[in-house]
Amino acid sequence: IIERQQLKDAAGDGNQNGPKRSIRVCVEFLMAEYVFKMSKVRCPTTGEIVFPKDPELLEKYYKTNSKKRPIRASCGCWYKHEELDKFLTEPPFGAACPNSDCIGVKVFHKDWPSDVKQLEKQWAMKKAREREISEIADFLGASAFAAD
Repeated sequence: IIERQQLKDAAGDGNQNGPKRSIRVCVEFLMAEYVFKMSKVRCPTTGEIVFPKDPELLEKYYKTNSKKRPIRASCGCWYKHEELDKFLTEPPFGAACPNSDCIGVKVFHKDWPSDVKQLEKQWAMKKAREREISEIADFLGASAFAAD
């Protein structure tokens, strides 16, 4: 919504004649609002810069489906894949984006279920599995799982 308003403001010529018919305005907007700012975008959960400085490394992240690859959430913020995964699959489920620009906006992404009950169930199953493995390790002794 904010981006649309910025584009409308940039496209208007100040005279009530309607928008300018120029691709230059669009290119300037995209360069100023996206291209130049991408190297400074920080993850809302960790505060780390999301995009690597090396474009080849970024390409490698996407080709290998790395957990470090940048991914954009429904709120418009960029996260590292692993951080968005933690944010969406661990309690509190259905939380709002921690970015101060996204006050009260809930975070969703098409790669994760949006159903809170399903996320809670998956998390409970994961924790139960971790407890079972811990109990088995305690029963057999920690030395049985130690690397020799």
